[in-house]
Amino acid sequence: MLQREAADRYAAEPGGKTFGAISIFLQAAYDVASGHTVAAACFHPRPEIESRLLHLVRKPMPFVFTETQRLLVRSCFQQRRKQIGALLRDRLPDQGAAFLEHLRAAGYSSQARPEAIPVPLWMGI
Repeated sequence: MLQREAADRYAAEPGGKTFGAISIFLQAAYDVASGHTVAAACFHPRPEIESRLLHLVRKPMPFVFTETQRLLVRSCFQQRRKQIGALLRDRLPDQGAAFLEHLRAAGYSSQARPEAIPVPLWMGI
């Protein structure tokens, strides 16, 4: 059980404002399903926020990002309105060429924003 806002970020799909680095890290290792909302009235003392149950099932072959990969993904989402090509230019030794080719092969351009890129593609960074 988590605060509703946190649960929404964990289970977020690509393309939305709540999709971010934490969504990628969690969904790379777990199948995530948002459960039902738990009203604030269920608690004493009553909090000002709702909670939500989150169902996590560990994937048979969970993907775990390296520390370097985690830092890179996080840095991309710190400037989430920038295009991925510009974000990677100064962050990777090859200026992001290998990852951008990986994205192009999947139908994404260097002009894609970080929140538009699905989890499986991030696993190739």
